[in-house]
Amino acid sequence: MARLKNPKYLETRARRWYVTMDVPKDVRHLFDDKPRLVQSLRTESVTEAERRRDPIISTWRDQIARARTSLKDDTVKFQYTAEQWREDLAGVGEEERDVLEDVLPLHMDRLNLKGASERERFESIVIGKTRRTDEHLDEWLRSLDLTQKSVDQKASDVRRMAKKFPYTNDITKKAVKAWVTDLQKGEGYASATVRRFISSSKGYWDYLEDIEAVDGGANPFERVSPSKSSRTKPKPDTLRQPFSPEELVKLLRRAVNESSNESRGLASIIWFGMLTGCRIEELAQVRVEDVFEDRFKVSESKTNAGIREVPLHPWLKESVAAWAEQSDDGYLLPSTSSNKHDKRSDALGKRFGRLKTKEGFGRIYVFHSIRKTVSTQLEQLGVPENVSSDILGHEKKTMTYGLYSGGTLFADRIAAISRVSYPVSQSEIDRLSSGIV
Repeated sequence: MARLKNPKYLETRARRWYVTMDVPKDVRHLFDDKPRLVQSLRTESVTEAERRRDPIISTWRDQIARARTSLKDDTVKFQYTAEQWREDLAGVGEEERDVLEDVLPLHMDRLNLKGASERERFESIVIGKTRRTDEHLDEWLRSLDLTQKSVDQKASDVRRMAKKFPYTNDITKKAVKAWVTDLQKGEGYASATVRRFISSSKGYWDYLEDIEAVDGGANPFERVSPSKSSRTKPKPDTLRQPFSPEELVKLLRRAVNESSNESRGLASIIWFGMLTGCRIEELAQVRVEDVFEDRFKVSESKTNAGIREVPLHPWLKESVAAWAEQSDDGYLLPSTSSNKHDKRSDALGKRFGRLKTKEGFGRIYVFHSIRKTVSTQLEQLGVPENVSSDILGHEKKTMTYGLYSGGTLFADRIAAISRVSYPVSQSEIDRLSSGIV
Protein backbone atom coordinates (compact mmCIF):
# COMPACT_ATOMS: atom_id res chain seq x y z
CA MET A 1 0.00 0.00 0.00
CA ALA A 2 1.31 3.47 -0.92
CA ARG A 3 2.28 5.64 1.98
CA LEU A 4 -0.09 8.57 2.48
CA LYS A 5 1.52 11.99 2.26
CA ASN A 6 1.37 14.34 5.22
CA PRO A 7 -0.86 17.41 4.86
CA LYS A 8 0.93 20.47 3.53
CA TYR A 9 3.40 22.11 5.95
CA LEU A 10 2.89 19.32 8.52
CA GLU A 11 5.08 16.45 9.66
CA THR A 12 4.99 14.02 12.58
CA ARG A 13 7.71 13.42 15.14
CA ALA A 14 7.14 10.87 17.88
CA ARG A 15 3.42 10.90 17.00
CA ARG A 16 3.15 14.67 17.51
CA TRP A 17 2.48 17.08 14.68
CA TYR A 18 4.84 19.91 13.75
CA VAL A 19 4.36 22.77 11.31
CA THR A 20 7.33 23.44 9.02
CA MET A 21 8.24 25.87 6.25
CA ASP A 22 11.38 26.30 4.18
CA VAL A 23 13.08 29.70 4.45
CA PRO A 24 13.91 31.16 1.00
CA LYS A 25 17.64 31.49 0.39
CA ASP A 26 17.50 35.22 -0.33
CA VAL A 27 16.36 36.06 3.22
CA ARG A 28 17.84 33.11 5.14
CA HIS A 29 20.55 35.31 6.65
CA LEU A 30 17.79 37.34 8.33
CA PHE A 31 16.54 34.15 10.02
CA ASP A 32 19.85 33.19 11.67
CA ASP A 33 20.73 31.12 8.56
CA LYS A 34 17.98 28.62 9.36
CA PRO A 35 16.99 26.62 6.27
CA ARG A 36 13.64 25.71 7.86
CA LEU A 37 11.18 27.06 10.39
CA VAL A 38 9.71 24.42 12.71
CA GLN A 39 7.18 24.69 15.54
CA SER A 40 5.43 22.03 17.59
CA LEU A 41 1.63 22.05 17.42
CA ARG A 42 1.37 20.00 20.63
CA THR A 43 -1.27 17.63 19.34
CA GLU A 44 -1.53 14.12 17.95
CA SER A 45 -4.73 14.94 16.04
CA VAL A 46 -4.26 15.79 12.38
CA THR A 47 -7.54 17.73 12.35
CA GLU A 48 -6.43 19.89 15.25
CA ALA A 49 -2.97 20.24 13.70
CA GLU A 50 -4.47 21.58 10.48
CA ARG A 51 -6.53 24.08 12.49
CA ARG A 52 -3.48 25.32 14.44
CA ARG A 53 -1.20 25.37 11.39
CA ASP A 54 -2.80 28.18 9.36
CA PRO A 55 -2.18 31.18 11.67
CA ILE A 56 1.46 30.11 12.14
CA ILE A 57 2.01 29.77 8.39
CA SER A 58 0.39 33.18 7.92
CA THR A 59 2.78 34.69 10.48
CA TRP A 60 5.83 33.13 8.84
CA ARG A 61 4.75 34.35 5.41
CA ASP A 62 4.38 37.88 6.77
CA GLN A 63 7.85 37.67 8.34
CA ILE A 64 9.41 36.44 5.09
CA ALA A 65 7.61 39.14 3.09
CA ARG A 66 8.80 41.80 5.52
CA ALA A 67 12.34 40.41 5.39
CA ARG A 68 12.31 40.57 1.58
CA THR A 69 11.02 44.12 1.67
CA SER A 70 13.74 45.05 4.16
CA LEU A 71 16.37 44.26 1.55
CA LYS A 72 14.92 47.00 -0.69
CA ASP A 73 12.95 49.36 1.51
CA ASP A 74 14.90 51.82 3.67
CA THR A 75 11.93 52.27 6.03
CA VAL A 76 11.62 48.56 6.77
CA LYS A 77 15.41 48.23 7.04
CA PHE A 78 15.31 51.09 9.53
CA GLN A 79 12.69 49.21 11.62
CA TYR A 80 14.50 45.90 11.40
CA THR A 81 17.87 47.38 12.41
CA ALA A 82 16.41 49.30 15.36
CA GLU A 83 14.59 46.19 16.61
CA GLN A 84 17.78 44.13 16.32
CA TRP A 85 19.65 46.70 18.41
CA ARG A 86 16.90 46.58 21.03
CA GLU A 87 17.15 42.78 21.22
CA ASP A 88 20.94 42.96 21.48
CA LEU A 89 20.77 45.46 24.34
CA ALA A 90 18.21 43.35 26.18
CA GLY A 91 20.37 40.23 25.99
CA VAL A 92 23.68 41.52 27.40
CA GLY A 93 25.09 42.46 30.78
CA GLU A 94 25.44 46.00 32.12
CA GLU A 95 29.02 46.53 30.92
CA GLU A 96 28.34 45.31 27.40
CA ARG A 97 25.17 47.41 27.35
CA ASP A 98 27.17 50.52 28.18
CA VAL A 99 29.55 49.78 25.29
CA LEU A 100 26.68 49.26 22.83
CA GLU A 101 24.97 52.46 23.95
CA ASP A 102 28.25 54.36 23.45
CA VAL A 103 28.61 53.17 19.85
CA LEU A 104 24.93 53.63 19.00
CA PRO A 105 25.35 57.26 17.79
CA LEU A 106 28.16 56.15 15.45
CA HIS A 107 25.96 53.38 14.10
CA MET A 108 23.15 55.86 13.47
CA ASP A 109 25.60 58.03 11.53
CA ARG A 110 26.41 55.10 9.24
CA LEU A 111 22.69 54.47 8.62
CA ASN A 112 22.33 57.95 7.09
CA LEU A 113 19.23 58.68 9.13
CA LYS A 114 17.30 61.67 7.84
CA GLY A 115 17.39 64.48 10.32
CA ALA A 116 16.95 64.74 14.07
CA SER A 117 13.41 63.34 14.07
CA GLU A 118 14.46 60.06 12.43
CA ARG A 119 17.45 59.71 14.77
CA GLU A 120 15.11 60.30 17.70
CA ARG A 121 12.68 57.68 16.35
CA PHE A 122 15.48 55.13 15.89
CA GLU A 123 16.80 55.66 19.41
CA SER A 124 13.26 55.51 20.79
CA ILE A 125 12.79 52.03 19.26
CA VAL A 126 16.18 50.84 20.50
CA ILE A 127 15.53 51.81 24.12
CA GLY A 128 11.97 50.42 23.99
CA LYS A 129 10.21 53.78 24.32
CA THR A 130 8.22 53.06 21.17
CA ARG A 131 7.62 49.98 19.06
CA ARG A 132 6.37 49.07 15.66
CA THR A 133 2.60 49.00 16.16
CA ASP A 134 2.08 45.53 14.69
CA GLU A 135 5.14 44.02 16.39
CA HIS A 136 3.09 41.88 18.80
CA LEU A 137 0.05 41.40 16.58
CA ASP A 138 0.66 37.74 15.78
CA GLU A 139 1.10 36.70 19.40
CA TRP A 140 -2.07 38.63 20.37
CA LEU A 141 -4.03 36.83 17.67
CA ARG A 142 -2.80 33.47 18.95
CA SER A 143 -4.02 34.37 22.44
CA LEU A 144 -7.62 34.93 21.29
CA ASP A 145 -10.19 32.21 21.97
CA LEU A 146 -12.28 32.95 18.86
CA THR A 147 -13.22 31.29 15.59
CA GLN A 148 -10.59 31.55 12.87
CA LYS A 149 -12.88 33.84 10.90
CA SER A 150 -13.14 36.26 13.84
CA VAL A 151 -9.37 36.15 14.39
CA ASP A 152 -8.75 36.95 10.72
CA GLN A 153 -11.18 39.86 10.89
CA LYS A 154 -9.41 41.34 13.93
CA ALA A 155 -6.04 40.86 12.22
CA SER A 156 -7.29 42.81 9.20
CA ASP A 157 -8.71 45.58 11.40
CA VAL A 158 -5.53 46.04 13.43
CA ARG A 159 -3.28 45.94 10.36
CA ARG A 160 -5.39 48.74 8.90
CA MET A 161 -4.83 50.75 12.09
CA ALA A 162 -1.09 49.95 12.12
CA LYS A 163 -0.75 51.17 8.55
CA LYS A 164 -2.15 54.51 9.70
CA PHE A 165 -0.03 54.54 12.88
CA PRO A 166 3.26 52.66 12.17
CA TYR A 167 4.65 53.21 15.69
CA THR A 168 2.97 53.08 19.06
CA ASN A 169 3.92 56.62 19.99
CA ASP A 170 2.02 57.85 16.92
CA ILE A 171 -1.18 56.71 18.64
CA THR A 172 -2.84 59.40 20.71
CA LYS A 173 -6.47 60.07 21.53
CA LYS A 174 -6.43 63.15 19.30
CA ALA A 175 -4.87 61.26 16.38
CA VAL A 176 -7.36 58.39 16.72
CA LYS A 177 -10.31 60.79 16.73
CA ALA A 178 -9.02 62.39 13.53
CA TRP A 179 -8.65 58.91 12.00
CA VAL A 180 -12.25 58.03 12.90
CA THR A 181 -13.47 61.21 11.19
CA ASP A 182 -11.43 60.40 8.08
CA LEU A 183 -12.71 56.81 7.97
CA GLN A 184 -16.30 58.05 7.96
CA LYS A 185 -16.16 61.24 5.93
CA GLY A 186 -13.09 60.68 3.81
CA GLU A 187 -13.29 56.95 3.08
CA GLY A 188 -17.05 56.53 3.51
CA TYR A 189 -17.06 53.64 5.99
CA ALA A 190 -20.32 52.95 7.85
CA SER A 191 -20.43 53.70 11.56
CA ALA A 192 -20.73 49.99 12.41
CA THR A 193 -17.59 49.20 10.42
CA VAL A 194 -15.63 52.01 12.09
CA ARG A 195 -16.77 50.79 15.53
CA ARG A 196 -15.41 47.36 14.62
CA PHE A 197 -12.03 48.82 13.63
CA ILE A 198 -11.85 50.68 16.93
CA SER A 199 -13.00 47.71 18.99
CA SER A 200 -10.29 45.46 17.51
CA SER A 201 -7.65 48.15 18.01
CA LYS A 202 -8.75 48.74 21.60
CA GLY A 203 -8.42 45.03 22.38
CA TYR A 204 -4.95 44.93 20.85
CA TRP A 205 -3.87 48.01 22.83
CA ASP A 206 -5.10 46.38 26.06
CA TYR A 207 -2.86 43.42 25.21
CA LEU A 208 0.12 45.70 24.62
CA GLU A 209 -0.46 47.22 28.05
CA ASP A 210 -0.70 43.78 29.65
CA ILE A 211 2.70 42.73 28.26
CA GLU A 212 4.12 46.19 29.06
CA ALA A 213 4.90 46.95 25.42
CA VAL A 214 3.27 50.37 25.93
CA ASP A 215 2.84 52.52 29.00
CA GLY A 216 -0.30 51.90 31.01
CA GLY A 217 -2.94 54.57 31.29
CA ALA A 218 -5.95 55.69 29.31
CA ASN A 219 -6.51 53.53 26.24
CA PRO A 220 -6.41 55.93 23.22
CA PHE A 221 -9.17 53.90 21.57
CA GLU A 222 -11.62 54.42 24.46
CA ARG A 223 -14.71 56.56 23.76
CA VAL A 224 -13.75 57.52 20.21
CA SER A 225 -16.17 55.29 18.27
CA PRO A 226 -19.05 56.92 16.39
CA SER A 227 -22.40 56.46 18.08
CA LYS A 228 -24.82 53.90 16.74
CA SER A 229 -27.13 56.67 15.60
CA SER A 230 -24.34 58.30 13.59
CA ARG A 231 -24.72 57.21 9.99
CA THR A 232 -22.99 58.08 6.77
CA LYS A 233 -25.26 58.51 3.79
CA PRO A 234 -25.31 55.27 1.79
CA LYS A 235 -24.05 55.48 -1.74
CA PRO A 236 -26.85 54.78 -4.26
CA ASP A 237 -24.75 52.27 -6.20
CA THR A 238 -24.11 50.12 -3.11
CA LEU A 239 -27.76 49.48 -2.15
CA ARG A 240 -28.72 45.90 -2.94
CA GLN A 241 -31.79 45.53 -5.13
CA PRO A 242 -34.16 42.58 -5.68
CA PHE A 243 -34.32 40.82 -9.02
CA SER A 244 -37.68 40.77 -10.71
CA PRO A 245 -39.17 37.26 -11.09
CA GLU A 246 -38.50 37.49 -14.84
CA GLU A 247 -34.85 38.45 -14.29
CA LEU A 248 -34.33 35.55 -11.92
CA VAL A 249 -35.77 33.09 -14.42
CA LYS A 250 -33.39 34.49 -17.04
CA LEU A 251 -30.42 33.81 -14.73
CA LEU A 252 -31.73 30.35 -13.86
CA ARG A 253 -32.10 29.38 -17.52
CA ARG A 254 -28.57 30.58 -18.26
CA ALA A 255 -27.20 28.44 -15.41
CA VAL A 256 -29.25 25.40 -16.48
CA ASN A 257 -28.05 25.64 -20.06
CA GLU A 258 -24.37 25.80 -19.12
CA SER A 259 -22.69 22.49 -19.87
CA SER A 260 -20.35 22.11 -16.87
CA ASN A 261 -21.25 20.29 -13.65
CA GLU A 262 -20.22 23.34 -11.66
CA SER A 263 -22.71 25.55 -13.52
CA ARG A 264 -25.46 22.99 -13.02
CA GLY A 265 -24.72 23.07 -9.30
CA LEU A 266 -25.16 26.83 -9.49
CA ALA A 267 -28.60 26.33 -11.09
CA SER A 268 -29.57 24.14 -8.14
CA ILE A 269 -28.72 26.75 -5.51
CA ILE A 270 -30.45 29.52 -7.49
CA TRP A 271 -33.60 27.36 -7.71
CA PHE A 272 -33.32 26.57 -4.00
CA GLY A 273 -32.99 30.28 -3.15
CA MET A 274 -35.86 31.37 -5.40
CA LEU A 275 -38.30 29.15 -3.51
CA THR A 276 -37.07 29.69 0.06
CA GLY A 277 -35.50 33.15 0.38
CA CYS A 278 -32.62 31.64 2.37
CA ARG A 279 -29.13 33.09 2.51
CA ILE A 280 -26.65 31.30 0.24
CA GLU A 281 -24.58 29.83 3.10
CA GLU A 282 -27.74 28.63 4.87
CA LEU A 283 -28.58 26.64 1.73
CA ALA A 284 -25.06 25.28 1.33
CA GLN A 285 -25.02 24.04 4.95
CA VAL A 286 -28.29 22.07 4.80
CA ARG A 287 -27.64 18.39 5.52
CA VAL A 288 -29.69 15.48 4.21
CA GLU A 289 -30.66 14.57 7.77
CA ASP A 290 -32.22 18.03 8.19
CA VAL A 291 -34.74 17.52 5.37
CA PHE A 292 -38.28 16.32 6.04
CA GLU A 293 -41.43 15.84 3.98
CA ASP A 294 -42.66 19.42 4.20
CA ARG A 295 -39.69 21.35 5.59
CA PHE A 296 -35.96 21.55 6.24
CA LYS A 297 -33.96 22.86 9.17
CA VAL A 298 -31.49 25.74 8.99
CA SER A 299 -29.02 24.92 11.76
CA GLU A 300 -26.31 27.48 10.92
CA SER A 301 -27.14 31.13 10.30
CA LYS A 302 -25.68 34.59 10.90
CA THR A 303 -28.46 35.44 13.41
CA ASN A 304 -30.40 33.63 16.12
CA ALA A 305 -33.62 34.24 14.18
CA GLY A 306 -32.01 32.47 11.23
CA ILE A 307 -32.05 29.13 13.06
CA ARG A 308 -35.44 27.91 11.91
CA GLU A 309 -37.58 25.40 10.00
CA VAL A 310 -38.26 26.50 6.44
CA PRO A 311 -41.36 25.23 4.60
CA LEU A 312 -40.81 23.38 1.33
CA HIS A 313 -42.42 24.99 -1.71
CA PRO A 314 -44.43 22.43 -3.74
CA TRP A 315 -42.10 23.01 -6.72
CA LEU A 316 -39.11 22.18 -4.53
CA LYS A 317 -40.07 18.87 -2.95
CA GLU A 318 -38.98 16.60 -5.78
CA SER A 319 -35.79 18.59 -6.31
CA VAL A 320 -34.84 18.20 -2.65
CA ALA A 321 -35.58 14.47 -2.74
CA ALA A 322 -33.35 14.08 -5.82
CA TRP A 323 -30.50 16.08 -4.26
CA ALA A 324 -30.70 13.99 -1.09
CA GLU A 325 -30.53 10.79 -3.14
CA GLN A 326 -27.46 12.03 -5.05
CA SER A 327 -25.57 13.29 -1.97
CA ASP A 328 -22.28 11.56 -1.21
CA ASP A 329 -21.07 13.72 1.69
CA GLY A 330 -24.17 14.24 3.83
CA TYR A 331 -24.92 17.72 2.48
CA LEU A 332 -27.96 18.37 0.33
CA LEU A 333 -25.98 20.32 -2.29
CA PRO A 334 -22.40 19.52 -3.39
CA SER A 335 -19.63 22.08 -2.91
CA THR A 336 -16.08 22.41 -4.20
CA SER A 337 -15.24 25.30 -1.88
CA SER A 338 -11.96 25.26 0.02
CA ASN A 339 -12.64 28.45 1.96
CA LYS A 340 -10.49 28.62 5.11
CA HIS A 341 -13.54 29.52 7.21
CA ASP A 342 -15.46 26.42 6.05
CA LYS A 343 -17.90 28.47 3.98
CA ARG A 344 -19.36 25.88 1.60
CA SER A 345 -21.03 28.54 -0.53
CA ASP A 346 -17.84 30.42 -1.40
CA ALA A 347 -17.27 28.93 -4.86
CA LEU A 348 -20.96 28.98 -5.75
CA GLY A 349 -21.21 32.63 -4.72
CA LYS A 350 -18.31 33.53 -7.00
CA ARG A 351 -19.88 31.62 -9.91
CA PHE A 352 -23.14 33.44 -9.34
CA GLY A 353 -21.25 36.75 -9.43
CA ARG A 354 -19.73 35.88 -12.80
CA LEU A 355 -23.08 34.69 -14.14
CA LYS A 356 -25.05 37.81 -13.19
CA THR A 357 -22.27 40.04 -14.54
CA LYS A 358 -22.42 38.24 -17.91
CA GLU A 359 -26.16 38.89 -17.96
CA GLY A 360 -25.61 42.61 -17.42
CA PHE A 361 -26.41 42.94 -13.70
CA GLY A 362 -24.20 45.38 -11.82
CA ARG A 363 -22.87 45.63 -8.26
CA ILE A 364 -26.27 46.27 -6.68
CA TYR A 365 -27.32 42.72 -7.59
CA VAL A 366 -25.89 39.81 -5.59
CA PHE A 367 -27.13 36.39 -4.48
CA HIS A 368 -28.74 38.12 -1.49
CA SER A 369 -30.94 39.92 -4.05
CA ILE A 370 -32.81 36.61 -4.51
CA ARG A 371 -33.73 36.79 -0.83
CA LYS A 372 -35.07 40.29 -1.46
CA THR A 373 -37.09 38.97 -4.42
CA VAL A 374 -38.82 36.40 -2.19
CA SER A 375 -39.39 38.98 0.54
CA THR A 376 -40.90 41.37 -2.02
CA GLN A 377 -43.25 38.70 -3.33
CA LEU A 378 -44.43 37.81 0.17
CA GLU A 379 -45.15 41.46 0.92
CA GLN A 380 -46.99 42.03 -2.36
CA LEU A 381 -49.06 38.89 -1.74
CA GLY A 382 -50.23 40.37 1.57
CA VAL A 383 -48.51 37.78 3.75
CA PRO A 384 -48.40 39.00 7.38
CA GLU A 385 -44.95 40.29 8.31
CA ASN A 386 -44.57 37.92 11.26
CA VAL A 387 -45.18 34.94 8.93
CA SER A 388 -42.64 36.26 6.41
CA SER A 389 -40.14 36.80 9.24
CA ASP A 390 -40.45 33.16 10.34
CA ILE A 391 -39.89 31.97 6.75
CA LEU A 392 -36.92 34.25 6.06
CA GLY A 393 -35.36 34.17 9.51
CA HIS A 394 -35.74 37.88 10.24
CA GLU A 395 -35.76 39.32 13.75
CA LYS A 396 -39.22 40.40 14.89
CA LYS A 397 -39.09 43.99 16.07
CA THR A 398 -42.12 44.13 18.36
CA MET A 399 -42.07 42.91 21.97
CA THR A 400 -45.24 40.84 21.51
CA TYR A 401 -43.94 38.82 18.55
CA GLY A 402 -40.19 39.16 19.13
CA LEU A 403 -40.03 38.42 22.86
CA TYR A 404 -43.12 36.46 23.83
CA SER A 405 -44.34 34.62 20.73
CA GLY A 406 -43.37 31.01 20.07
CA GLY A 407 -43.76 31.56 16.32
CA THR A 408 -46.43 31.34 13.68
CA LEU A 409 -48.33 28.21 12.73
CA PHE A 410 -46.26 26.13 10.33
CA ALA A 411 -49.33 25.60 8.14
CA ASP A 412 -49.46 29.37 7.63
CA ARG A 413 -45.82 29.37 6.54
CA ILE A 414 -46.44 26.57 4.04
CA ALA A 415 -49.46 28.39 2.65
CA ALA A 416 -47.45 31.61 2.29
CA ILE A 417 -44.38 30.14 0.56
CA SER A 418 -46.60 28.11 -1.79
CA ARG A 419 -47.92 31.37 -3.27
CA VAL A 420 -44.44 32.47 -4.41
CA SER A 421 -44.21 31.88 -8.15
CA TYR A 422 -42.14 32.58 -11.27
CA PRO A 423 -42.84 32.62 -15.02
CA VAL A 424 -41.47 29.14 -15.74
CA SER A 425 -43.05 26.40 -17.79
CA GLN A 426 -44.15 23.06 -16.39
CA SER A 427 -41.44 21.31 -18.41
CA GLU A 428 -38.81 23.53 -16.78
CA ILE A 429 -40.22 22.74 -13.33
CA ASP A 430 -40.10 19.02 -14.19
CA ARG A 431 -36.49 19.29 -15.32
CA LEU A 432 -35.47 21.14 -12.18
CA SER A 433 -37.43 18.71 -10.00
CA SER A 434 -35.56 15.75 -11.48
CA GLY A 435 -32.40 16.95 -9.79
CA ILE A 436 -30.31 16.83 -12.97
CA VAL A 437 -29.14 20.35 -12.26
